[in-house]
Amino acid sequence: MRRLHVPGVAVGVLHHGQEHAAGFGVTSVENPLPVNADTLFQVGSITKTFVGTAAMRLVEMGKLDLDTPIRAYLPDLRLASEETARKVTLRHLFTHTGGWVGDYFDDLGPGDDALSKMISKMSELEQLTPLGAVFSYNNSGFTWPDACSKSVRARRLRR
Repeated sequence: MRRLHVPGVAVGVLHHGQEHAAGFGVTSVENPLPVNADTLFQVGSITKTFVGTAAMRLVEMGKLDLDTPIRAYLPDLRLASEETARKVTLRHLFTHTGGWVGDYFDDLGPGDDALSKMISKMSELEQLTPLGAVFSYNNSGFTWPDACSKSVRARRLRR
């Protein structure tokens, strides 16, 4: 940690069905609280790898399609631009070409409803460029592949 200038970490391991967790160091240099197994950290862009992998597994299984409008999976999807909401696909999201404000972060709590709250709030994000026209790193766009994956899995469970 010292060599990499990391003030603190929390580590969790699941081994043979047993959970083991520990914390080391402090939460930050500015606010040095001890890290323990229950300390929450912002996970950042690593979630894109997990969300993308899960969604692509569903694409391979024929449950999701990269070029189908998101509304096929999330019929209540609302955006500032109705045209974009009608046409946006997973391919747009994975290639960062949605065109709306991409750095939207809001603490919507740790509950199971955080994802649906985030999707609802995204209807307020300004459409900056036409859909598919410009690459612009878009954190907020990775909310929907996760929601689409959950929607597909929920449909399968209801059958």
